[in-house]
Amino acid sequence: KTTYVKIEKLKKDIESKDNEINKIKQEIQFKQKQIIQQIDENKKDQTQNIINISSTLDFQLVRSFKLNNTFTGHTNTAWSIDYSTFDDCQFICSGSYDKTVRVWD
Repeated sequence: KTTYVKIEKLKKDIESKDNEINKIKQEIQFKQKQIIQQIDENKKDQTQNIINISSTLDFQLVRSFKLNNTFTGHTNTAWSIDYSTFDDCQFICSGSYDKTVRVWD
């Protein structure tokens, strides 16, 4: 009878350890999902940083040109500039955060 009791106790111990192992496995899976989500978010951030850097690099190229003239008129940052010719005239158009478009000849 004591052998039977010992065997039953061992079975319960094994079952308890199996439950602990399953809980640990679930925790690991949850943490792995969190890590994967974090990696995906970091990839998005890195992609955005690359976009920002490439825009800055393009702007750095433009900054290396010689300044010929300064146009004043906007009361806020100009966010868009375009150049065009029409007949014998040359025009520069700019759009600004002050919600205006300016045209210079």
